[in-house]
Amino acid sequence: MIKTIRILIGLLLFWPSLTVASTPLETARSFLKELVTVSTLQTIEERTDRIRGLVQGHFDFNSFYQKTLADHWTQWTLLEQLSFDHSFRGKFVEHLAKNANRIKSLHETQIRFKLSKLPNQVVKVTATGTHGGERIPVSLYLVFRNGDWKVYDLDVAGANLSRNYKGRFNYLIRNEGYSGLLAKLSTTTPHP
Repeated sequence: MIKTIRILIGLLLFWPSLTVASTPLETARSFLKELVTVSTLQTIEERTDRIRGLVQGHFDFNSFYQKTLADHWTQWTLLEQLSFDHSFRGKFVEHLAKNANRIKSLHETQIRFKLSKLPNQVVKVTATGTHGGERIPVSLYLVFRNGDWKVYDLDVAGANLSRNYKGRFNYLIRNEGYSGLLAKLSTTTPHP
């Protein structure tokens, strides 16, 4: 009996996959708190470095691509998907760093969080703060991947990230094809 208890304790302490995953609310709070903190940094280089680490740990690009590129994503070969990811990811981080000031006003406000379950194992966490009497809603959409909750979309005061990128990507693919989309990503910062 004592041997069994020791084995169980050892497994719980030393086997990372058995640790309890964060909740969607904890992930959303952590992500938003870091994003708000990043928005207060002075230089674009500082913001870019911090956001790169933030999205690497908390953002699910695959779910984001499936939502924004829909059928295009599933029709592309693995090599095309990897090429797109390589071209897009850095530009995405740059875009977030340049536009982080949109949520800077949440830095010194009390933020309320509300969790809603959506279909397909998706959770929406809405964070609401006020600044100067104006209500500022931020919605984070999370999905459970590889044992943890990951953000894959966000909406700041009605501006939805995936919806805006989807329109831009569809326009480029329709008019210039896959190669045109990659060429555009290699020359400009994508903006939704």
